[in-house]
Amino acid sequence: VGQMQALMDARVRNEIVHPVHKVDISGDIAYEIGQWVQRRRAGGATMGGGGYLWIWKRQPNGEWAIWREVWNDGPPGAP
Repeated sequence: VGQMQALMDARVRNEIVHPVHKVDISGDIAYEIGQWVQRRRAGGATMGGGGYLWIWKRQPNGEWAIWREVWNDGPPGAP
């Protein structure tokens, strides 16, 4: 139970931000390329990061949803 509580507490103290570098839309498909950075909340130390690619697909109701996702670990940069 102690380990589980520690994991839950860590999740609350950390945040992941997604600075976006590029978005392109073509019909009902769009892609988003960016960076992800995991850090302590309240401007704390960076703990990890990397790049990501999200492919979005327009749904029948007109809303966008992530259809495919690829990410990797890499050097964390400044968001």
